[in-house]
Amino acid sequence: MYFINASLAYGFTGSNMYCYYNDTVQFVSSVPFTYNTYSQANFIDSLNGFVYAISSPFNQVFRTSDGGMTWIQLAVNTSRSYYLMESLNETVSYLYADSGYVYKTIDGGNSWNQIIRKDSVIDIHFLNEQRAYSVSYISNTDSKYSFSNDGGQSWTSSNLPTSFMAEHIKMFNDSVGYVDGKSTNMYSKLVILKTTNNGLMPIDITTFTKLLINPNPSIDGEYIIEIPLDMASLDDVLLSVYDAKGCLILKNNLTNHSNKTTLYLQGKAKGIYLIQLSDGSNRYFKYTGKLVKE
Repeated sequence: MYFINASLAYGFTGSNMYCYYNDTVQFVSSVPFTYNTYSQANFIDSLNGFVYAISSPFNQVFRTSDGGMTWIQLAVNTSRSYYLMESLNETVSYLYADSGYVYKTIDGGNSWNQIIRKDSVIDIHFLNEQRAYSVSYISNTDSKYSFSNDGGQSWTSSNLPTSFMAEHIKMFNDSVGYVDGKSTNMYSKLVILKTTNNGLMPIDITTFTKLLINPNPSIDGEYIIEIPLDMASLDDVLLSVYDAKGCLILKNNLTNHSNKTTLYLQGKAKGIYLIQLSDGSNRYFKYTGKLVKE
């Protein structure tokens, strides 16, 4: 089902379209696919939307402007298989195809142009016409995160945590988003990574644990941080502190640490700070906590 809002959604069984409205489901129409096929919907609002085949033949894409009562087949590249469609508005949409091909329309689907081909891509997402995000293969066990500021023409990449294979990416603005996937060394365990600074510090929200901090709040800005047992054996632990705006204000490499370390925030303004502990490569945050200075 593709939900427009809490009370309206569209779904497909083969080529048959159904509408869910106020807890009632009813048949709307049949999409004129050449063959009976599995399909996915992508609706912009209650009237305007697309449906596209995700099984053979792959090259069929249809558009409706009347809530699915009638459909118009669109001319798209017939040699590609499409697995996802994303619309920014009534005129601009993207079709994501096999082998990293991305097609774009700026006229509501009347014409489509290949804009990029990104090798080894797993998933891709456009936040707007300039800002794009993707996750890609590095190897059979590792993956990377990339973003573009020029519509996908050039990319800046960083590796995701080791032994993690990304599957999907979704950004909600220029800073905050999620990547989900599977651990490749823990029996395919689900892992969800969250970023609040454009992918620079992905936090595993499925496993991270809050730090033990004392005293907290602190009046003089001195805190005792307990080093978690599974990090105590690491040769290099990175401690980072951020202010309420997300700006890095302190970074220490704890190379000769015990099970505790002392953090000093003397001279810093009163308020709330975020502390994070990671391995020394600064790739994977596993522990986080909140500091309050009074």
